[in-house]
Amino acid sequence: MPRSACSLIGVTFVVILAMLGCGKSDESPTQSGRRTWTVSGEAHMLGAIAPLPGVVVKCAGISGTSGTDGRYELLGVPEGKQTIIAQKGDCDDYSYVIEVNANTNHHIFMTFNGVDVSGVVTNSVDGPVSGARVALHGQVALTNSSGKYEFSAVRHGTDTLTVSHPNYNTYSSLVSLTGSVAQMDIVLKRDSTFQGIVDLSKYVDQHLPNSVYITPFDHMYLRANNSDTTGPNFISFLQHIYINFTFPVLLADQRVSIIDASLLMCSDGSYPTIAIKTFSLQSVWYSSLTYNTQPAIGSLLYSGSICDTSGAKFWQVLGTEGFNQVLTSYRTQGIVNGIVIKGASAAGSIGFYSTQAALTLRPKYTIRVRY
Repeated sequence: MPRSACSLIGVTFVVILAMLGCGKSDESPTQSGRRTWTVSGEAHMLGAIAPLPGVVVKCAGISGTSGTDGRYELLGVPEGKQTIIAQKGDCDDYSYVIEVNANTNHHIFMTFNGVDVSGVVTNSVDGPVSGARVALHGQVALTNSSGKYEFSAVRHGTDTLTVSHPNYNTYSSLVSLTGSVAQMDIVLKRDSTFQGIVDLSKYVDQHLPNSVYITPFDHMYLRANNSDTTGPNFISFLQHIYINFTFPVLLADQRVSIIDASLLMCSDGSYPTIAIKTFSLQSVWYSSLTYNTQPAIGSLLYSGSICDTSGAKFWQVLGTEGFNQVLTSYRTQGIVNGIVIKGASAAGSIGFYSTQAALTLRPKYTIRVRY
């Protein structure tokens, strides 16, 4: 074969090989070396139809962010198995392995990074609290008839849990939300105020040790161990005031506590200031009480001063601490033995309105309890 023919055949063969080696894929853009492709799709919240913007999508070092329509597009993703990662605040990181051998469409479904919170709202005495308003991280729920509430996918982190109800004290607590499920049971406290008058009040007179002061009478008298320089008898003698009252049955429950209490007596005018001491009684007493038949006294419940030149007004003769001591005895014995008020030091006698003669000025007590 002539040399020229051989040369022509050789050139033709080289051209054919070049054409076969430089061919382009109908699906891939122009590229050199390892082939690359486009990965695109839409981002959504799991279970939601609406698009999810602002999701940062990464694959093989290439990143993009989903737009308002939820779509993302990554150009130049190398061929082969690749891990696609998606991230967005308040969502769990998304990760999925995809096979890239052509332009690939992959939808991303994000899961909210939150805690399912539930619980029961109760009161120690009343039981389940229905209609309580529970608020946590912008979500609000009302408890059902069983006191139960539920929140779905509350954001991780620290936040304030608030529970309110018209009949109870508002509850507020800083809580830390971690994991996927949290049980938060709440016990609401309730304040109730009781007001009343005493059941029985008497006074005894050392000067007339066997006298029973029959009701109704105008005054009960209180005198320390001083002589009455204005009276016919210039001798020292004592006058004590006895008071009894009934606790609300609710206070028999150990879960109920007294948080504020006061027993008041009203003077009928201006008197010299007198120091007093109020004691518990160790036994029951009755209306036939006399100075010579007084019950034994117990512990000191209260000390203070009453009366001054301001005129008629109510004065405290027993406070919260004293009421709590009486309550302890009541829960043990089931009854209240009452109290005795004694003058500690003063000159002259003190007059108080009685429970019988002046209805609006009777000794009265106020107790605020919490449970």
